[in-house]
Amino acid sequence: MFFEFIIFVGFAIALWLLTERLNRIERQLTQRLNAMEWQLQEAARPAPPAAEPISVPRTAAKPLTEPEAERLTAPLPEPEPAPEPAPEPADEFWSAPPPVLSDPAPEPSPEPEPYQPETPRYTKPKFDFEDIFGRRLPIWAGGIALAVAGIFLVRYSIENGLMTPPVRVALSFVFGIAMLGVAEAAHRFEKWVADPRVRQALAGAGLATLYAAFYLAGAMYGLIGVPLAFTGLACVTALAIGLTFRFGLPAAVLGLIGGFATPLMVASEGGNVPVLTFYLALLTAGLSLTGRRIGQPWLSIAALAAGFGWGAVLLATELAGDFDTASVGLYLLALGVGVPLLAVGHKSGQWNIARIGAGAVAALQLAYLINHSGYDTLTLGLFLLLAAALAVLSWREAALRPGNAFVAVLGVIVLAAWPDPEAARFALTSGVFALIALGLPLALLWRGKAAMEDLLQLALGAPALAAVAYGQFGHGFGDVLELNMAATFAALGAFPALAAWRLWGIKPEQDSADLARWLPLPVGVAALLAFAASYVVLADWAEVIGAAAVALVLAGLMWKQRGQLAQAAGLEPLAWAGAAVTAITLLGADSALEEVFNLIGGQLSADPVLPQALIRWAAACLPFAALAWLRHPSAPARIAEAALAFTAYGFAAQVIPGDWLALTAAILAAACLWWQRARAGFWGAMAFFAGLWGLVVFGQWAVFGVAAAAGEPMLSADLPGWRETLRQLLPVTAVLGLAAWLLRDGGKRAAVMALAAGGLALVIGHILFKLIFALADYDDFIASGLAERTIWQALLIGAGVGLARWQKGALWQHAGTALATLGLTHFAWFTLILHNPLWAEQAVGPWP
Repeated sequence: MFFEFIIFVGFAIALWLLTERLNRIERQLTQRLNAMEWQLQEAARPAPPAAEPISVPRTAAKPLTEPEAERLTAPLPEPEPAPEPAPEPADEFWSAPPPVLSDPAPEPSPEPEPYQPETPRYTKPKFDFEDIFGRRLPIWAGGIALAVAGIFLVRYSIENGLMTPPVRVALSFVFGIAMLGVAEAAHRFEKWVADPRVRQALAGAGLATLYAAFYLAGAMYGLIGVPLAFTGLACVTALAIGLTFRFGLPAAVLGLIGGFATPLMVASEGGNVPVLTFYLALLTAGLSLTGRRIGQPWLSIAALAAGFGWGAVLLATELAGDFDTASVGLYLLALGVGVPLLAVGHKSGQWNIARIGAGAVAALQLAYLINHSGYDTLTLGLFLLLAAALAVLSWREAALRPGNAFVAVLGVIVLAAWPDPEAARFALTSGVFALIALGLPLALLWRGKAAMEDLLQLALGAPALAAVAYGQFGHGFGDVLELNMAATFAALGAFPALAAWRLWGIKPEQDSADLARWLPLPVGVAALLAFAASYVVLADWAEVIGAAAVALVLAGLMWKQRGQLAQAAGLEPLAWAGAAVTAITLLGADSALEEVFNLIGGQLSADPVLPQALIRWAAACLPFAALAWLRHPSAPARIAEAALAFTAYGFAAQVIPGDWLALTAAILAAACLWWQRARAGFWGAMAFFAGLWGLVVFGQWAVFGVAAAAGEPMLSADLPGWRETLRQLLPVTAVLGLAAWLLRDGGKRAAVMALAAGGLALVIGHILFKLIFALADYDDFIASGLAERTIWQALLIGAGVGLARWQKGALWQHAGTALATLGLTHFAWFTLILHNPLWAEQAVGPWP
């Protein structure tokens, strides 16, 4: 293997010498071509004129000299005729005819510049196979071969035990310094070695060998202390950057790429992880800084990619202890923040992409290290340090904020994946992380530098951290007092609350007016966390109180900013959402089933929960009352009034027996009709609740009425009692009649309510009439059915005729006609067709 390597090096040197000769011949040909081209250009130049053109000034008072006069009066050659010359305007400034002059002489050409060799005019194609594979690659191959030779010779001696460690290291230093010396000689004696790639290759080989030498001395053999090894590696990195400006970019690239490969090629014996990580950090920093200094972003990106590649290799290995873990963590922290901060300070897109990507990849690898180390305090602290550093950078440069947002999301995931955390450590870690992840966007918003992404980070981060905390330590039971969770939710809710306060004060003419339109976002998040805080500290029956308090605050904010800020419309849905959450909380309690059962006439429980039930339903009334008052008059106000009617009816149902709930609803509806007629949602809903009670009586009557129309007699036992009829059907009838009378100018709505009231009144009258006759069975129907029908039909027809004759107004006229028609129809169907004594068993009595 050793002899093959010597042969390879010999071939590389031979190729280098041949290439050098070709380069020298090419330079000579180029110089001769440039000289010939310059001579041709000089021969083609026109001869300069003999004298300057003469101009006569307008105010010339000095007489002409004799030579000048002779030159002016001398005959001139005939000028060549020009095609249709334009007449020249007269010159009014001359007091005498000007002398005839010849055509203006051409301007003198500038003096020829001294000869400077120029590049040939022809351009070579972008890809020249002969140039690349015959001239360029052999030089680079020679440089790489020299660099690899220095490393592999050391490795060969290690594997075969040819030399002791001090000798190996010493030879590495000698070889590296020798390569740098030869490169400097090639630079100084440029007339002998004119191709710059030669010195670049030699310098790269020397740098790679020196990296390997210091790494061997410090990490592999311990011949020098760790501080000295660190110092040496730092000096080599600085030397590589300096040689970039002396020999060109390839020198540093070759040296640093060789440095990245060094740990792989000499790792035949155990390595020192702290020294290795420092070594790799210096390499990455040097290459990144070089890329910045020469304006090559790809170089910095490549350096960071190689550095994070080594980070993945280190994470895949088994770390010996806490010191190795700390070294790897600090290395990732340096790559994620330190190296980009040092090396890519430009604000162009490529540099910012490199910095954002470095922070994101470092955060991912640190998250893996946290999980691998069992969530120890050291790695968690390093992750928090990375998040803080990225937050500081994001404060200075807005283009880096996506990286900070990514770290914030990753931090939430890391906290959520923490298995069985200790409460104290989790509280400390999550608290510091919340200050970093939520404090930055809040500070930016306070200073007027925030963008929509910052507001989203603040608004989404707070509830996410709250959910993680509750998922780790929450009990999930409403009856458990969780003061620690309440404090956590309140602390996290302070961030969006402060953001909302800041957005509230932004005027439309300020720069952040567009961001102020999103005021409902932090307000909603703060309200959600406030409700969560009340949920975990209040008992199950009292949770509706906390929800109602939050909903009232939202309604107050909606009223406070109406007509003042452009974001007014955005807070109204939040107020409605708060009211809806209040209703859901009311109906979701354990006692809600019994309380709802009271709404339909259930027996009041003997348990001492009546005060709690009254407090709960009264609290649920408040948000809807606020919305009904604030939004009146409008369609949303009617919805709020209907919801208020439901909660008010529920409040009454907790103390009023079921037999009197219909009357209670009717009285509340009538009172609202009398004093607050415009609150149609409230009195309409109350009338609806009263109608539900009357629907039971009306339904029973309708079922047997349909059977009676089919020929089955309607008996008194089939109908509800008179008390039930009056308590349940009469209240809604009265409310509808009152509404029709009070809204008599309301058009069709009043007519419909009047028709409904009249129909229900007729049903009540028919039930009471049937109860008076009390036809209990079929025999009673045979004996008295004809008389009952005849009297009922007479009452209908008589009432109809009376209304039509003695009452004025179209409504009464129509009502009378309807009653009379109904009476005649009843007679025709029931008496003449169904129960005609000629073919049905009916007692007619002594009268025909």
